[in-house]
Amino acid sequence: MADYYAVLGLQRTASKSDIISAFREFVYAYDPNLHPRRFSEVTDENFQKIYRAYRVLSVDSQRRQYDATLNANAPQARADNANEAPQPLRRRRGNFLDVIYEIFSGAYEARLREAWRLVKEKQAQLAQLAEDQRREVALAYVNERKAKEKEEEERRKLEIERREQVKLAAEQAKLNEAKAKEAARELEIREQHARWEKMGANTDQEKFSACLHSSFCTKTRKGKKFKCEACGARRGIIAFLCPHCGRDLCQLCVTTFAQQRARDRGGK
Repeated sequence: MADYYAVLGLQRTASKSDIISAFREFVYAYDPNLHPRRFSEVTDENFQKIYRAYRVLSVDSQRRQYDATLNANAPQARADNANEAPQPLRRRRGNFLDVIYEIFSGAYEARLREAWRLVKEKQAQLAQLAEDQRREVALAYVNERKAKEKEEEERRKLEIERREQVKLAAEQAKLNEAKAKEAARELEIREQHARWEKMGANTDQEKFSACLHSSFCTKTRKGKKFKCEACGARRGIIAFLCPHCGRDLCQLCVTTFAQQRARDRGGK
């Protein structure tokens, strides 16, 4: 018969609290999470022996019965203890946890449930915090996208307005240019008629001789070199039809008469 006192490393006069403390020290010493190497060294047989010793000695009635039996079989118990040697068998984790549950049932189990509840509550709080942060990030992203879209829309509107203004300015400039050109043409016609009237030009030849020719001649292309009716030279196939006298002029004569008109206007 095994000496349970020797198994737990106690004297036979040990108190119940000493027995519980000794077993708890063993449990702590061979905790698989804290001391995995020690846990791998303890065997099933040795662990079951220590557990049986604790179960017997921690209950008063079983301890008294065991003490009586131990006294009657003291020589045999010492022989059994001398012949018992540790076996290098690895324990299964499940047996160890079963023993832990048996030891710390009751008040410890209540504390364990409370701790587990707190862990679950903390996990729920962390999950809620993570969800709130995710929502904040998503909301910030959505707001940023909306702000960018709004900014882009305003930029597009400004660009459209700018293009419209440029287009209107170009159309207005083109219109002003057309008006200025028409006004210059009308001024030129009045000046030409005043010149003819002043010089008494009535016939086509007289009007041709007194014509300063227009800056708004119609450009035409001849099939061959033509003769300029102003200077008499043959300069090319591009002719300029004067709207006043109806004669074909060369580029040089058009330029020369334009300079003369400018001088006449400056002299006035």
